[in-house]
Amino acid sequence: MARRKYYFLVVMFLMLLLVAAGCGSDDTSSSEGESTDKETETETSTEEEETEEADEQVAEAGGELRIAFYQRPPSLDPHVSTSAANGMITRHIYEGLMAPNENSEPEPMLAESVDVSDDGETYTFNLREGVMFHNDKEMTAEDVVASMERWVENNSSVELIYGGSSWKAVDDYTVELHLETAKTGVLDTLVPVLQAPAIMPKEVIESADAAGITEYVGTGPFQMEEYLTDQHVHLTKFADYEAVDTEASGLAGKKEALLDDIYFEFVTDASTRIAGITSGEYDVAYNIPYDSYEMLDSDPNINTLVALGSPNFLIFNKKNKLFQDQTLRQAVAAALDVEEILQASYVHEDFYELDHGYMSQHTDWYSEAGEEYYNQGNIEKAKELLEEAGYDGEEFTMLTSQDVPTNYSAAVVIQEQMKQIGVNVTIGDYDWATVSELREDPDEWGFYVNGATEVNIPAQVLVLGPSMGWGSADDEHLVNLHNDIIHAGSEEEAKELWDELHEYAWSEYMPAAKIGNTYSLNVARDNIEGITTYHSLVLWNTTKTD
Repeated sequence: MARRKYYFLVVMFLMLLLVAAGCGSDDTSSSEGESTDKETETETSTEEEETEEADEQVAEAGGELRIAFYQRPPSLDPHVSTSAANGMITRHIYEGLMAPNENSEPEPMLAESVDVSDDGETYTFNLREGVMFHNDKEMTAEDVVASMERWVENNSSVELIYGGSSWKAVDDYTVELHLETAKTGVLDTLVPVLQAPAIMPKEVIESADAAGITEYVGTGPFQMEEYLTDQHVHLTKFADYEAVDTEASGLAGKKEALLDDIYFEFVTDASTRIAGITSGEYDVAYNIPYDSYEMLDSDPNINTLVALGSPNFLIFNKKNKLFQDQTLRQAVAAALDVEEILQASYVHEDFYELDHGYMSQHTDWYSEAGEEYYNQGNIEKAKELLEEAGYDGEEFTMLTSQDVPTNYSAAVVIQEQMKQIGVNVTIGDYDWATVSELREDPDEWGFYVNGATEVNIPAQVLVLGPSMGWGSADDEHLVNLHNDIIHAGSEEEAKELWDELHEYAWSEYMPAAKIGNTYSLNVARDNIEGITTYHSLVLWNTTKTD
């Protein structure tokens, strides 16, 4: 009995141990589970805090950006002005139906989508709803129609595309473009860098006078706060801006105004811009002289921002009694050593490139035709062509301005190259406003150096079109080829015709001699982040830290 009782007690004791062990195991599992849950909660809490902190940082990004801007813009009316200074500022205020991405391809901006009819004669723009102007008015079709009609009226470079066309408001959020016939590159013409088809309120369009618009109201991420023509443009964050949800690219995609204020201070003296950016007085400086590149690039507090600029040309005044002769124009082109010109003007090879294309290698329309007539530096050939043209040492003026140092440097080199072939050219150095005035008189000058904005289709190339006035390429064969290109049945056919036009311009007509592609030098303090470039600086999605 005693032994049996003993065994019973042992068994009971062991069973209790097992139960205790089981309970312990359950407790351990429970404890581990609780620990894991707490770790997950901690991680989740940390992630939420980080997200909240990031959101708070974006919300509180704010601050002001002070910019040393290189020029007083002659106007802030994007429909009228072809000034580069205008485009650099107004891209932050205004938007169009379409916007160019980093590859210069049109993407919807104020349009949500675009439909094209089977015959290619009607384009239907379906507008985004709820887009607000800076004056608290919603954008509708009537604003778009008024804006596009004014843009077409003021922009002679799009006459070949939009001549005879009409814009129609179908309803509040639908606009139709009706063309006389199907044409190539219609959407591409809606994304120019300069003289942009900005959408403004109808009442702003209707109140514009001969000098341009009197109110600066757009839909962009920043709005006009103050414009003092001799001092600055002050932009502020537009709180009601609604960004598209596509990736930021070029001037297209998502835009966020992460700064409260942007001041474009007009600082025309380059040495003052350099001193201001190195001291920290300014956060950003536009168009810095190229000979300061290495100094600024080596400064740890400064970031250099290189942006593709305008192709440069030697533009002939084809209404001048001398340069009406295309053989004389060919003689001048044959003598040009463009590498020498570019080196003198842009100093460092990072800021120029050889390229004969009237539409450069950075576009889909680049053509190799006529390349043998570029950068010839052929003195003997030039002299032979001068003799053929009957040139007898007549003197003429090459307009230029030290207001644009690169143009002035190019003019000095070209004058020396002309001396080598016996061409008697004097330099007319004036302020840029006077140059703009004098070039309207065919008797005042023979040629001059200037940039011509990169465009998206051949019909918009000013130096090859009939719309420039003093520099018009009004040659009948050239005009006919342009018309053939925009009415081509396919892209392949259009590009074959463009090759033909390109060859003819270089080998015979010579409206303007391409010098090369250029890049601008801009700089920012190292506490400025997010600036991108698309033919100049893009300041949305940009932040400033202390």
